[in-house]
Amino acid sequence: MQNTIQQNIKQGKAAGDDNKLRQAKSRQKKLDNRMGMEKSANGGRFKLNRDLTGFHTTARAEIEIPQDEKGVSITLPQAPDLRFPGPLISLEKVTFKYPSPKKTTPPAPAILTDIDLTIHTGDRIGLIGLNGSGKSTLIKLLTDTTKPTKGTVTRHPRLRMGYYSQHAVEELQLLGMAEHELTALALLTQDINDSTDGEDKLDEGEIRGLLGALGLPGRTASDVPLRKLSGGQLVRLALARLLWKTPQLLVLDEITTHLDFYTVTALAEALSTWNGAVVVVSHDRFLVRRVVEGVRGEEESEDGEEEEEEGRRRVVYLLKGGGVKVLERGVSQFEESLEKKVEKLLIS
Repeated sequence: MQNTIQQNIKQGKAAGDDNKLRQAKSRQKKLDNRMGMEKSANGGRFKLNRDLTGFHTTARAEIEIPQDEKGVSITLPQAPDLRFPGPLISLEKVTFKYPSPKKTTPPAPAILTDIDLTIHTGDRIGLIGLNGSGKSTLIKLLTDTTKPTKGTVTRHPRLRMGYYSQHAVEELQLLGMAEHELTALALLTQDINDSTDGEDKLDEGEIRGLLGALGLPGRTASDVPLRKLSGGQLVRLALARLLWKTPQLLVLDEITTHLDFYTVTALAEALSTWNGAVVVVSHDRFLVRRVVEGVRGEEESEDGEEEEEEGRRRVVYLLKGGGVKVLERGVSQFEESLEKKVEKLLIS
């Protein structure tokens, strides 16, 4: 109403329209005397001399309207084509167990046994399970940071992978403590200059554009040292260090730990529409539902967008007892199994 009143006054003065000015005056009077004041704070009928004592510029106390939080936006660069078809990663009958420390000790039990898992372009894969179920070991096999005891792991020869470790923020914090003046822009520039992978180098404008698209704009990227950045800002920087290479596959291990609700929502939206493949390891059920299962709120659903995502393969795997099992009903099925376990414990 206040905006309408101001528009009427402006238009009335510009056109010399007395009717517009009278209308604005009438609406202002109604706004001052009636709107929001039909009832007192106690729920009864409002009385001016009782409920609003003292001097006031209007016939009611002013209403403080909170400003909306600035929207968080994250944009991911598009993944390039692989030029020829084939799965991105394929695990066939993979088993992993740690070697025994001594020959005299009994062999260590297998962490993972006979795992078959294939990831294609555009797939959305979720890995869930209790702590100690082998999620980290499977991630290490996917990212080639460890080798299987048995079985084979095959990767597309042109695959570029971005791996976000659950310790990425702590590693950046250590870097910031070691070099007090190191900034996000300086670190990313250093990464790019030191790269020997043969990718096209980015100039400063392109680097700033990538950081800005992930929520580290302007002076935040160039002037604020890493040691003064928040956990959420360090997550964005860690993502930038992966994304400048334009990977076709993102493996994200507990990426939401340091993020607030608005950033998690923006990240989930960006990942859900990204054209590359995503593997998510997370206890954040919202992230898994949105990114992997493609679940949207009712107000967000759009027919066109749903049709566009029909071709994606969406699978939630449960790691348990050294194996992987497809959860046909996704996170909900996992939640139900946990609820049953809790009920049994309470009964016993």
